[in-house]
Amino acid sequence: MSKTVTFSFSSSNYKGTEATETFSFKQLSLDENTEDEKALEIAMDKISSHGFGINLIFLAV
Repeated sequence: MSKTVTFSFSSSNYKGTEATETFSFKQLSLDENTEDEKALEIAMDKISSHGFGINLIFLAV
């Protein structure tokens, strides 16, 4: 089974505004075999910083 990352957000300004999306490591151009938690965290920060000016929460599985 391939590893995935789930991005999720909800707005504190607009009630009921929320979304969740799941991507494979391959879709995000991430190395699925990495064991380096810090490198993964840095990659996720880069990806989420290109969002919509909102805070994203992610879960790597």
